[in-house]
This record gives sequence, C-alpha cells and structure tokens, in this order.
Amino acid sequence: MREIGRILAPHGLRGEVKVLCLSDFPERFTQSGRRWYSLPDQPDHQALTLVRSRPVPGKNLYVVQFQECTTCDQAELLRGATLWVEDSQRPHLAEDEFYVPDLIGLTAWVGGEPLGQITAVIPAGNDLLEITTPTGQVHWVPFVAELVPLVAINERRLELTLPPGLLELNQTQSKTPGFA
Repeated sequence: MREIGRILAPHGLRGEVKVLCLSDFPERFTQSGRRWYSLPDQPDHQALTLVRSRPVPGKNLYVVQFQECTTCDQAELLRGATLWVEDSQRPHLAEDEFYVPDLIGLTAWVGGEPLGQITAVIPAGNDLLEITTPTGQVHWVPFVAELVPLVAINERRLELTLPPGLLELNQTQSKTPGFA
C-alpha cells in the first residue's frame, strides 16, 4: 500500500471530507474508484469508494465524496485517517523517474565501496539524497544524473560519481573563535 493523503476534516453536511494530497499524482483524487484508509489507532486498511472530488484552489487540498460516507457524522469518524492505494495502482514512471519510498534504504556506492544508505530524499531545486554512513555521518548529494549515474532499485543500490570535496562539504566544521 502507498500513502496518498490524509483526511483533515468533514466538509459540509453530506459526508464530504477535506483531504491533504500527499501524492505527486493528483489524479488519485480526481478519478473515481477504490481507495483504502486507516486510522491512527486502527492500522488495518478499510475500503472506500471515491465518487467525486474537487480541488481547493491555491491549496494542496481536495474536497472528496466517498460512497460509504453520506453524513457529517460519518465524515467526522474519518478525521485523521490516512488514505492509501494498492501498489498495483502506482502510475508508470519514465525510465529516469523513481518513487521516493523505493529509494529509501538503497545502498549508495562510490568507487566500488559502499558509502551508506539513503535515509531521506529532501525536496529542493534538485532533490537531495540524504546518505547515512554506518558510523552515523550524514551526507547530502544532489540527485542528478551526473552525480548518480546508476539507480538499480531491484539490486537495492545506486552508484555515485562525486567531484572531489563534495562529501567533505557535509562534515561538521568547528567554528573559528571570535566568529559567530
């Protein structure tokens, strides 16, 4: 299952809910069909059928109507729920595109030696791979083809080609006395 959103609150009296989109694929909220939800204190997934939705202009929110939810009281019971889709419903990506959860846990290799594991992908102008070494040191590497020429999801590894000094930029620098 893949997390796609979070139900924030009821909207109106007919069972609609406001949903925060946590997906790069807004069609997950514009196309009808089966979705799943789980509540924080009840981790089992329950089915819901998305009937219709509309975006909230200027926000990353949708007002969503589920077939099983027709009253404000029923919508209130969904407050705080996480919305999911099955892995089989993931859209196909281009050859050079990856799902962030698939990158987490990959081993980063430099010059034939393992550097560490991908522990996060930080959104930026170019996403940054956060790589944590076995000793706990953290490095950030821009996720661009020139620096990451090989990503092998099935092999759970990626190769890095780094310019001299890039890893040293991430090391904690001691402050020079007298400077703030």
